[in-house]
Amino acid sequence: MTKFVKAGAWRTLESVWGKASITLLFHQPVGAQIKVRHGYGWLGFDRQKQTLDGTARELTIDGWVGYARLQVFVRADTNLTWERFTPGP
Repeated sequence: MTKFVKAGAWRTLESVWGKASITLLFHQPVGAQIKVRHGYGWLGFDRQKQTLDGTARELTIDGWVGYARLQVFVRADTNLTWERFTPGP
């Protein structure tokens, strides 16, 4: 998947709720930050926060989540490409 991402704030790539099993795999752009944000508003918390460095980095959600968002932060407007994996036949 590819999406144009504007700089300056955490941008949501995908949202999941309930029972979920999803993995996103990122490579570029170097310096972009990725994370999983659980919960709502100021009651939320971050997990799996990483910075892309050119090697494969992944975010995974597996199991019961109330509400979670897979997010990215970039310093300049850019096109972000990632691979999405879900279990199934």
